[in-house]
Amino acid sequence: MPQLQHPEFRGIHDLLSDESSRPHQEDIDDDLEGEQETLADLTNEELAAERMKRLFPQWRNSVTEASKGVTEETNNSYQRFRAHIYLILTKLITLI
Repeated sequence: MPQLQHPEFRGIHDLLSDESSRPHQEDIDDDLEGEQETLADLTNEELAAERMKRLFPQWRNSVTEASKGVTEETNNSYQRFRAHIYLILTKLITLI
């Protein structure tokens, strides 16, 4: 790694070249297992509902802002589009 020996990359070079400071895979696995034990067991439906709670307000605000100052016909098209997207997102999230 000759490029990393440049003075500006000294810190990353030292980190990558020092094998003793790297975590071992078994330590990583133990950390992940410990973290997973602290998580609540949620069903797919609960996970989907949580995702919708986060995504829907942002999406609704975007569509609402885009709908301002347009004709009634265009607004109706936006609202139909919004309903279609909501159904698609709901279906996709339940599949995840």
